[in-house]
This record gives sequence, C-alpha cells and structure tokens, in this order.
Amino acid sequence: MTTRQVARKVDGHAGQQAVAAMMAFGTDVMFTLNGGHIWPLYEAARDQGMRVVDTRHEQTATFAAEGWAKLTRRPGLAALTAGPGITNGVSAITTAHFNGSPLVVMGGRAPELRWGSGSLQEMDAVPILASITKSAATVKDAGEAARLVHAAARLAMTPHRGPTFLDFPLGHTTGKPNQPTLQREIVREALEAFHSLREPGLVKPLSFRWSEDDDWKRGALMGGDDRQPRYDTPQYQNEEDRSRAEACEICVT
Repeated sequence: MTTRQVARKVDGHAGQQAVAAMMAFGTDVMFTLNGGHIWPLYEAARDQGMRVVDTRHEQTATFAAEGWAKLTRRPGLAALTAGPGITNGVSAITTAHFNGSPLVVMGGRAPELRWGSGSLQEMDAVPILASITKSAATVKDAGEAARLVHAAARLAMTPHRGPTFLDFPLGHTTGKPNQPTLQREIVREALEAFHSLREPGLVKPLSFRWSEDDDWKRGALMGGDDRQPRYDTPQYQNEEDRSRAEACEICVT
C-alpha cells in the first residue's frame, strides 16, 4: 500500500505542525473528547480542514480512530486530554496493539516549566503507554513537533503495524513568566472573547505569539525555584481554621 505524503511548510505552533504532519499521510479526521490541554490541536484542525469528531468518552474516540484506520488503511488519529483522558483510552490503545492497527495517539500534558508542582492532571503518561505502543515519547521542543509526529505516523504504518503515542506539554496560557503587562493583555483579550462568543464550538484566535527561542525560559529559571513546598496534609491560614476543621464531624480530611 502506498501512503499519500505531501511535503509542505506550515507556520505556527506545535499543534499546527502536528496536524500538518498527519494530513500528509491522508489522515483528515481527528477523534477526541474535548479537553483544554489539547485545544491547539483543535485550532490547527479547523485551520487545515481536518474534521474533528467529538465523542462522549476517550475510549470511544480511540476505538473509533482504530476503526477508521482499518477501513481507510491510513494512520488513525486520537487526541486525548491529559491525565485521566489518556488513561481512559488505554483499553482501546491496547486493542490496537494486539490488532496491529496503525494508530497515532496525541495526548495532553501538564506544562513542562511547572512539572512537579501539581498542575492540573499532571501525570507522566509515557511509561504507562510504553508497553502497549511501538513508541511513546514527549514532544518537549515545539520546533520538533512535525518531525516527531511524522516519524510516529510512519512507524505506526510500518509492519508489524501498531499504535504510537506522543504527548504535548501545555504552554503558558496566560503568557510568559515575569511579564505582567503581557499577561494582563492576554487575560483581557480572553475575557473579551468569552463575552463575544455566542454559540458552542467557536474558536477565536488571539493575537499573541511566542518568541522563536527559549530565552524567556532561561530567564524565568535563573532565580531558582522559590515556590513553597507541597504537603500531604491539609494546610490552614491560622489555628482557628485548623481547630474548626478538626472539630467538624462530617468533614473529610
């Protein structure tokens, strides 16, 4: 079987690069369940004409992507949000593994810069997926997204066929660290977007772009990590709050 591949240059963030790489294999449908960690993939799908099928459960999305791959003989695409979104798809990924179905799974991931601080749905999915995929990795450099997705799709299509997995760390949705003016502008535009949108499913691009290098990241980390340590026990503002909580008979601690 010959896979249709078209070389073309696509400008934009990692989501744009990832979708373009899949489109080069003739994959023009994405199966998913809406999740904030993977919104850049949806934006890219809209921009590049890829159909998005939003299911009610990640397991359904992944089974559907495998079925699509079998019927079309192209790499199926499932996009799963971070943490439990990915683990919800594990049974379907395992099935694709045993069936030898060419499947590319793109997962969300907590921000790399905040890794270890308890971000929303922070979980390292790569070790979980490694034993049931032909490859499992994290895209840590946005500039490498197209190459890594292309390699994952090609590997999925190479006999013995099977699933591959890549997850994408979430960017800083309110701008780079230590730039409060920029952060306020982003929040202001986001709130205006919320006010103007009148129906579900609409995506409104904002006017902000990241720089081409990582100087901002090095600057943000120069001072070291001065965040407060995390605790396994409840923390209280004052002793009065503690005594009230400990005296509560129906409170779960």
